[in-house]
Amino acid sequence: METQIRTYKMIAATGFAPNFDGGVLTLATCKSGIRKYAQKGEWIAGFTSKTLNGDEVGQERLIFLAQISDILTYEEYWNKFPQKRPDKNQLGDNIFATKAQAERDKYEHKEIDGSIYIAIKPCRNFDKYEFLIGELKSDKVLIFGENRYFGTNNPLVVPNGYKIKVPKAQAASGYISNGENVDKFVKFVFSHENCFDVDYKNVRNGNCGKGCSVKTERLPTTTG
Repeated sequence: METQIRTYKMIAATGFAPNFDGGVLTLATCKSGIRKYAQKGEWIAGFTSKTLNGDEVGQERLIFLAQISDILTYEEYWNKFPQKRPDKNQLGDNIFATKAQAERDKYEHKEIDGSIYIAIKPCRNFDKYEFLIGELKSDKVLIFGENRYFGTNNPLVVPNGYKIKVPKAQAASGYISNGENVDKFVKFVFSHENCFDVDYKNVRNGNCGKGCSVKTERLPTTTG
């Protein structure tokens, strides 16, 4: 099957979406359009943007590249990946559950849409629950296997010979490319090591829009 990649521009990169707590790279919040339409086996690539760090159109750099190994619903994700639930030691992205799940596992919860509940308040910004309504346009969670995450302090510069198409602006469901050039791009990216540059210290303290430059331990490249 031809290699397919879905690219988008990121306007925030705190390490929460995609999320690398709990030993697995995942996308459970934000980019509901991508989560709704992406398929298992696709590559997802997040690039810098002018909003994020001033990179102009055509000068975008790579923040992360990851391949979808599985797709779960919020209900399935809550049960299958308890290590991704946020607590005092981490800010995982497994924050949505049914009322029964939240009560069973003794998590603080608040109704969002009548069936889905936010199971815990990871940071003060989430006190504004109306912010979360947009997340529920899709209840799909992307589980990534092979991945490279470079972050915002050290995004990967992609030479012209390896570049792929990136949306000029925000794209709800991303921009799809496939073919030989995508294969070249993936091989180029994987010739570099993971270089995480986000730590959750600021996020845990309530500064949800800010990351910092402390490297975290390297993620395994498969979900096991």
